[in-house]
Amino acid sequence: MPFLGIMLSSATGQFNPRLDDQDTSILEAGFGIGQSNTDQVFGNRLLLDAALLDWLAAVSSVGETHTLVEISNFPEDELKRARDDARTAMGFLIDFYDATSPVFEKKAFGLHQAALHARKSTANTQALFVLVIAALRRYSNSIVDSETIADLGKKASECLKASEQVQKLQQAPEFQSALSARNLRRGFASHDSYWDLLRKIEAAKLGKESV
Repeated sequence: MPFLGIMLSSATGQFNPRLDDQDTSILEAGFGIGQSNTDQVFGNRLLLDAALLDWLAAVSSVGETHTLVEISNFPEDELKRARDDARTAMGFLIDFYDATSPVFEKKAFGLHQAALHARKSTANTQALFVLVIAALRRYSNSIVDSETIADLGKKASECLKASEQVQKLQQAPEFQSALSARNLRRGFASHDSYWDLLRKIEAAKLGKESV
């Protein structure tokens, strides 16, 4: 099934999450989430494939039985909470991608497309996202609570600040080798490799060759 067909099936309430290997590859390529299966921090990967299938299935299920007009008439407090969650979620995508892409490159953690759409989203797109979140919050259990979303947004912001500090250090000649993207990727692969990275950084501070 073409990528557009998969998306239309979700929008019209006909999405079947049991895709064959070919359709799974099409979906993965369409959303650019391939690196979510390989990029890691201390062995943790995002693994967006399954999460995306669950999300599309939930949206499809809600869209099959409820209209946007109905959802837009939800109580004001529900819509405001969904609005805040949507803003925080989009901020998370942008901040986390901006923090990790200097190390994991353009398609870092499979979030390039998502961050790009969040950054360039129009008012209409944002309003639709708010309604989707409001509907999922009421009719499914496929979305985490507002507190978790807020916490993720805060951590992504902190991660971006740390990344910006690292990028400043990378401008110093003594740290360019120790803090190269390659060394950072290796350093985040496991706790043991992280300690190796710290030793390289300390050696660079002392002006010695790392071992």
